[in-house]
Amino acid sequence: ANFEMRFKSELETLRTAAKDIRIAVVDDDVVIRTILDKTFQSINAKVDLFESGVAFLASGKASRYSLVFLDLIMPELNGFQVLQKLREQNILSPVIVLSAVSKREAVLKALSSGVKSYLIKPLEPHMILKKAIDVLKAAL
Repeated sequence: ANFEMRFKSELETLRTAAKDIRIAVVDDDVVIRTILDKTFQSINAKVDLFESGVAFLASGKASRYSLVFLDLIMPELNGFQVLQKLREQNILSPVIVLSAVSKREAVLKALSSGVKSYLIKPLEPHMILKKAIDVLKAAL
């Protein structure tokens, strides 16, 4: 019950701050984009959805986000390549990697690329919010 209360109060804090939170979701899976979009709309955060790393980087908005959810396995540019491009452009937005891959090597590689955290698919909304709270709190 204590965890539940703490989570609720953190959620309220996040909701209050959410109007200033911009989130990018970069994933080629429409279901995942929809889950993340609905999850963050529920706390009134601004969410931009991108179906590819190419579209995300081409948007010219990559540096504007408080948080980026990034799929690792995508056509054209994969998540690791997107991370490399962000680093080359000196964009330091916190990144949470989304992956159906729970392979230790992939996770370690992502974390060594500056990723703040990762979520294994399938995603549950309360876990998404919990990760977002943890990473945003660390970034503040």
